[in-house]
Amino acid sequence: MEESQQITGTGGELRLQLLGGLSITLDGTPVRGFLSSKVQALLCYLAATGRAHSREALMGLLWGDMPEERDIPLEMRGTYAGLSHPAMIAHLQKLVGAHLLVTRQTVALNRQGPPLHVDAEQMRALLGKAEQAPFGAHRRLRQAVELYAGDFLSDFYVRDAPGFEEWAVTQREQLRIAVLDALQKLAAHSTERGQYAAAAGFLRRILVMDPWREDAHRRLMLLLCYMGQPDAAAAQYHSCRQTLLRELGEEPASETTNLYWRVREGKIDPPHAYTPPGNLPLRRTALIGRQGEIAQVYTLLEDDGCRLLTLTGPGGIGKTSLALHVASELADDFEHGAFFVPLADTGDPANVPGEIARALGVEESESRTVQSSLSAALRGRQVLLVIDNFEHLMSAAPLVADIMAMAPRIRIMVTSRAPLRLREEMVYAVPALALPSVQDPALPEAVLRSPAVAMFLERARSARPGFQLTDANAGALAEICRRLDGLPLAIELAAVRLQIMPVQALLSRLENQLGVLTGGVRDLPERQRTLRATIEWSYSLLSEEERAFLRDLSVFAGGCTLEAAEAVCGGLAEPYSDPIAGPVEWISALVDNHLIQQQDEQGDSEIRFRMLETIRQYALEKLAESGFEPQARRKHAEYYLTMAQGIEDKITGPEQVLWLERLEAEHENMRAALRWARESNAEGAAELGLRACGTLWRFWERRGYLTEGREWLESLLRLSGEVAPEVRAKALRVVGILAFKQGNLQRAAELCGSSIELYDTLDNEFELAGALNSMGNIRREQGHHHEAEALLTRALSIYRKLGDALGVPIVLNNLGSVAQREGDLERAAELYEESLVLRQAVGDAGGVAYTLDKLGEVAREKGDLDRAVTLCEQSLQMRREVGDKYGMALALTNLGTIEGERHNYASSVKLLEDALELYGEIGEIWGVATALRGLAFAAREQGEHKEAERLYRESLSLYLENGDSKAVALVRADLEQIGASSN
Repeated sequence: MEESQQITGTGGELRLQLLGGLSITLDGTPVRGFLSSKVQALLCYLAATGRAHSREALMGLLWGDMPEERDIPLEMRGTYAGLSHPAMIAHLQKLVGAHLLVTRQTVALNRQGPPLHVDAEQMRALLGKAEQAPFGAHRRLRQAVELYAGDFLSDFYVRDAPGFEEWAVTQREQLRIAVLDALQKLAAHSTERGQYAAAAGFLRRILVMDPWREDAHRRLMLLLCYMGQPDAAAAQYHSCRQTLLRELGEEPASETTNLYWRVREGKIDPPHAYTPPGNLPLRRTALIGRQGEIAQVYTLLEDDGCRLLTLTGPGGIGKTSLALHVASELADDFEHGAFFVPLADTGDPANVPGEIARALGVEESESRTVQSSLSAALRGRQVLLVIDNFEHLMSAAPLVADIMAMAPRIRIMVTSRAPLRLREEMVYAVPALALPSVQDPALPEAVLRSPAVAMFLERARSARPGFQLTDANAGALAEICRRLDGLPLAIELAAVRLQIMPVQALLSRLENQLGVLTGGVRDLPERQRTLRATIEWSYSLLSEEERAFLRDLSVFAGGCTLEAAEAVCGGLAEPYSDPIAGPVEWISALVDNHLIQQQDEQGDSEIRFRMLETIRQYALEKLAESGFEPQARRKHAEYYLTMAQGIEDKITGPEQVLWLERLEAEHENMRAALRWARESNAEGAAELGLRACGTLWRFWERRGYLTEGREWLESLLRLSGEVAPEVRAKALRVVGILAFKQGNLQRAAELCGSSIELYDTLDNEFELAGALNSMGNIRREQGHHHEAEALLTRALSIYRKLGDALGVPIVLNNLGSVAQREGDLERAAELYEESLVLRQAVGDAGGVAYTLDKLGEVAREKGDLDRAVTLCEQSLQMRREVGDKYGMALALTNLGTIEGERHNYASSVKLLEDALELYGEIGEIWGVATALRGLAFAAREQGEHKEAERLYRESLSLYLENGDSKAVALVRADLEQIGASSN
């Protein structure tokens, strides 16, 4: 295989508009700077043909045997050797980058790389599908003619390229003929269905393109008469006559003239009113925010292999609305119409054949069964059948298969909360409406991009005319939609409440969603007038064991894995008869009924299961009614708190990224477990919670939950009078570490000191070494370097004696920090390097990143700024991979400081502001102070003395609060320097 050359630097979306002129954009920006029109022509040819071409063929197309010298750019004259010379192609690659694939023999556009859109290519594809596919043809024809903005490459001419011009003329004519044919088909189709205004529009487009097409003039005259506009029809005749005389020198044909006199005499009778076959109900409201879903359902239904499509999803997700919208759009493609069969009120599966027969207008006969009558009526008919709300009639599913067998031209779309489980069935799970991102600003233009917010706003205006989306309520509306999980029915019911309460009041009441979301519109089925009724409908269809399993699942917060569900759920009243197959079967049933959702866990192949919050609230009520809620919550808490204790080594080992992600996924469950440990008063609960915190602190530190971690630990410590001394000792040390990370050095010293006192009475050298290490760090930050070194040296001695591969490099790193504080940079570098080697050996990615940062600091202090940047950037990349917010902030601070010393103040400020944001998120006060000091330095160096003084004083107040005497002295010196400069 020949090696291809590809530029990867420019990978945005390339769009070529070849119809109605030429427009070339990359990521929405016009591509300019082409050396000549022939380079543009080359790109157009590659795009329109859609395949690779030899260099020789392209040279012949664009230059013939040899170009004239005047056509060669000055910088290329003297070196030009045909298109095989790389200069032209290199220039095109520079413009479109990764979109161009080049080999020694061929040139092509990259169809497998970045997004590429060519309007002419898309139009040809739509016309081709309309020709081949039996369904959706007219929708595709409409899409195709909408793309046709004018002739192919109109007003684009390439001098001295006869081959290219001949090709372009051929393409232009082919596309014109194809569009005219499509417009004629659309006009005929609309006329047949009584859509006269639409048909007239298509005919007028034909006449713009081909004004002397006499048959189009006649058809337009008839349509105008059908629409009650005889004068306009007569005017159309005169327009036709003038055009023919001017362009061809001919009078209209006798057929056209005779039609004109019939118009003048009022002898044009409109055809009988068109009555479309079928019984689809009229759509009362627009379907908002479902463009993607509509397109996907169209694609599935138009597939030749799709005879049965089931739209599934929880109650209130909008299955019926989506099905009816698609059916109404596709109804014209079915010769014998589209029919709607509502089954919500049908209680007996045996009645389903009769309901379908009634919808189709099939009369029952005494001499044959309903099913045989259906068979006779449907055989040979081309029908789209929409069967709504099938979930409670599953035993009638074989009837659907029978209908497909006896009527090969029929297509069926079913809505159901669970699949029918038939062989020919395709299933489409209708998703919730897309929600506004929590990262987006709470501004009207940002949140309105969410379909969920758009639907809420439209329904709110129906309930409260004049309601507006404003800066003041945008954030609350976005949060309401997030609380409602983008569920359309819930959004509709919530919007109605704006009749009696403001937005903020509605948001505050959504803690009890099932109580608020009532009183829906009266033209909805009874079971959809409140969200509770909708959920109860699904709940009533479950078996007793499935209901019990759903109730137990409600104790999970933020979803769960199958393993967790098996360990925690069910068996509270009686043990499972089959503890393995039972949960697997029940969770599958709940997924099928859309009472729970499944999703892939990030970074892992494991599946997680989650409930919509509204369903979870209902299930929690049922769990409380069952009397087993205390047992379920205890099992849930014990499972997660025990799991947390077992991953201490994993959270610092080679797979720490994976385990940090797993803890992030289970964070809400961990919070629920710790809440139980703190509030349940169960025997041993507080100790179980503290043991879990002994591991979770590393997760809280790395992911920026310092304040939350401290609150859990300190509240559990206040309850833990009877816990084992070693558990209390570790908890004291861990909460001390978190206080230290937040810059509260005095509190950290008190806690770690109490931990050391306890460990000195216990036979646990390993944990003692950890407490000594923590106290050493605290003393170092307090400026007591000799005491810090003594504590750390003692800890190092214990770790070396125990052969602890993780503890030794940690203490070496901290001893390096002491040496660095004392100005012994060589000693600091030696200790950091030794620590780095050991951390790399055990795969401690977070530790490696931290040591790289420290080596970067040493390099900066030595004046080797290039090495410092390299080391800190390596650290930042590793921190990002691990998701370590504190470490990311530290690396950004170091890089910002370096940029300041390089006098790159704009870059320095950006890095430090990013660090400041992260420090603020995690509550790391010492880091905030350090970043503020860096920003003050940048302001001072740029002469902004007032801003620098403000920032220095903010930093100083934080350092004073933390008791960092050395930093306090440095900032005061900075302030004095500003004062001297001002004077």
